[in-house]
Amino acid sequence: MEEAGPPEIADEGVLAEALDLFSKGSDRRAINALYDEVVVSTSKAHNLTLEPNMTHWEKYEVIQAAIPDARAPLRTLTVAYELTNYRNKSLTKEQREAATDAFRAISKDLHS
Repeated sequence: MEEAGPPEIADEGVLAEALDLFSKGSDRRAINALYDEVVVSTSKAHNLTLEPNMTHWEKYEVIQAAIPDARAPLRTLTVAYELTNYRNKSLTKEQREAATDAFRAISKDLHS
């Protein structure tokens, strides 16, 4: 019987979706896809309890406390989430690239 591997983040599909959304100028939807996938996947992988009423920064605190190596990339995604959702800002090319790099870094950590 084959042993199950570690919980995986759906990186290829979500990342492809986010890149498509970025190309269409839908930064908020792109960031939400990346951020939501990271939150769900890391909470499942590390058995974290994240309440629905928690703010994005409260979720950040719980996740980074459990996974210190995710602190920098998770902060990048959380800042992008705040900019697009609460400040209604579009991201620069560099911010988009940083967000996708952060997503990849967290995804890689979940696979190791």
